[in-house]
Amino acid sequence: MMGKNILFSTTYTDSFLEFRGPLVSKFIHSGYKVFLASPKTTLQYESLLKDHHVIHLPITVDRNKQSFMSDVVYLIQIIRIMLKYNFNIVVSYFAKSVVYTTVISFFFGVPTKVCLLEGLGYFFTKKNKSNPPPTSYLIHILYKISLFFADKVVFLNDDDRSLFVQKKLVKPSKSYVLGPIGVDLSTVVVSQELPVNPLSFTFAGRFVYNKGIVEFVEAALIASSALKNVIFNIAGSHDNGIDSVPLELVDYWKNNSPINFLGFVNSISLFMNTSVIVLPSYREGFSRIIQESMASGIPVIASDVPGCRQAINPYHNGLLVRPYSVTDLVEAFTFFSNNRDLIPSMSRNARFYAEANFCAQKQSELLYEYILKK
Repeated sequence: MMGKNILFSTTYTDSFLEFRGPLVSKFIHSGYKVFLASPKTTLQYESLLKDHHVIHLPITVDRNKQSFMSDVVYLIQIIRIMLKYNFNIVVSYFAKSVVYTTVISFFFGVPTKVCLLEGLGYFFTKKNKSNPPPTSYLIHILYKISLFFADKVVFLNDDDRSLFVQKKLVKPSKSYVLGPIGVDLSTVVVSQELPVNPLSFTFAGRFVYNKGIVEFVEAALIASSALKNVIFNIAGSHDNGIDSVPLELVDYWKNNSPINFLGFVNSISLFMNTSVIVLPSYREGFSRIIQESMASGIPVIASDVPGCRQAINPYHNGLLVRPYSVTDLVEAFTFFSNNRDLIPSMSRNARFYAEANFCAQKQSELLYEYILKK
């Protein structure tokens, strides 16, 4: 197929337009046909992709499953796509796509191969609860091989780039730090008056160890008995990955703690009923929930780790705590409980910071220019 074609390769479909929408629009307006190789999705989302002029190439892949045979099936599907279409640019994100699609693209002569490393995940955290060292070592090798074949590697924070350069997984000359992906600030509902009586602390994320959910629960149990007029919430759902918190433990929390489990909640409903968002993550690329929270004017308690610390100005738009520290979380809850009068100003500061740093259109422009840069 002649013409200008760009392929986005990923192992998760349903966030594509939310995260890549502005970038897709820029390529379409520049005369590119935009293809998406990703898992099957709902008919409704397929319709949305068509409305945005995205040609979806459904594949079968489980991003959370580690299986030789499933990886072989994934490889074959990507090869078939490469045999059918000629791509000028291939952008891969999420680990499996980065590792496999990048190498295949090289052997099919794709001129520009871009790897977007939005987060390093549990393989690169110090407190790795579910992966033995050999597994992490294998991941390092696979990244080194795939990034060797890449032309451009995009990180969302300096710490991740420095780590990969230090470990000689990528050459400095082909790496670039974008910063946050950004959010569409024009569509975000800004919270006008955050609830302070009661004061509501909400963890929002997948039920995986590396998001710090265990530390949040332990700190909430301590703080709920020590602080008055406070509420603790968990918004999110179980994840089937190898770092997932067991369902039995989640059920135990539901039945034996004062924490409210909200399930999956859309961002508007979540932020309208939250005073402070809490993310005690072990590592992030550039946390999406932090970007969305601040855009909505919600202060954030987050771990002092890559992908979180970049957004937090302590006592201005949130607080930083040491990773893995239940004690620090309790102290942060206590600070907000004792200083509820500071929340309105921290809310304004959070929104101002988002307006200055989290504009999706601006960030997409930077990424677009970098991808096309010779």
